[in-house]
Amino acid sequence: MEHCTHGNPITDYCKPCALGYDLGDDRILAVKIREVYGNKRVYIQSYHKNSIKALTGRETLTESDIKALKNLGFVLRVDVQEV
Repeated sequence: MEHCTHGNPITDYCKPCALGYDLGDDRILAVKIREVYGNKRVYIQSYHKNSIKALTGRETLTESDIKALKNLGFVLRVDVQEV
């Protein structure tokens, strides 16, 4: 399946593409997903970490946080951890 420059499948609506954003590194959030007691936690790994923590009051992102960040044009890139 082909993807747009923002990582979204071509068949899906991509808000950053529709708004004409030129996605630079500033809009890419590197995240790491960890499982803690059976719950998935999304931790920000990029330099946006402190700013987003100040806004949300948490080190992890909730589903509503992720949705809001995507609406603002951010793209989450999951860093895969080797075992």
